[in-house]
Amino acid sequence: MRAGEKIYKVATDIYFPPFEYEDKDGKLKGIDIELLKALAEDQNFKYELLPLGFQASMEALDNEEVDAIFSGMSISEARKEIDDVIFVEYNIANGLKVKMPLGEEDYSECAVMVKKGKNKEFIEVINRGLSNLKKNGKYEEIINKYLN
Repeated sequence: MRAGEKIYKVATDIYFPPFEYEDKDGKLKGIDIELLKALAEDQNFKYELLPLGFQASMEALDNEEVDAIFSGMSISEARKEIDDVIFVEYNIANGLKVKMPLGEEDYSECAVMVKKGKNKEFIEVINRGLSNLKKNGKYEEIINKYLN
């Protein structure tokens, strides 16, 4: 790693399968964990994953102790006023579709949240990476591994 290279601090929950959870060996698994890893590989960025739990993740983001949260979560209108949200779409095999494209207001589950007005470069990196992963099939592969 080069001197001065940014390492993003990313918080997550550990109790929200299939999005993020600990396996029997204590390793973090799930859609958001694999998606973050694939995005980092695609966009060549480094990150430190902090399994803080949901409430502690939200507090860390509010206090600017982390750069982002990768976690399945419900987003209220009040939260959208405080944080920038990158929405992701998941198709669940049993017919339920949790749809989360950027800009839609009537769906609530998302994967990535950053402090409003902060880390614009990280938002751009995530959006570019999501686009690439959807084009090359890796996104669908990750989703299908857990939801189909």
